[in-house]
Amino acid sequence: MVLYNAGRLQEARPHLDEAIRILDAAPGPRRPTLASALSALGLLHRREGRLGEARDTLLRALASSEAVLGPNHQTTATILNNLG
Repeated sequence: MVLYNAGRLQEARPHLDEAIRILDAAPGPRRPTLASALSALGLLHRREGRLGEARDTLLRALASSEAVLGPNHQTTATILNNLG
């Protein structure tokens, strides 16, 4: 998130994509980190003005968070807030 927070979105994107690819392919139970990475990518899309992609990515993050952490977890609430 360092590159993202510095406004260097084009540089941040490949790192987020790679993190999501690795986390998505990891064997075993889903990890909360996937929801966080997806949420970060959704926020990146939003900052770029790509609102449709932001919505889709945040919905995927929400589904991941709800599945792993439950509907009442703080991370799930944060993703819902980002969708709002």
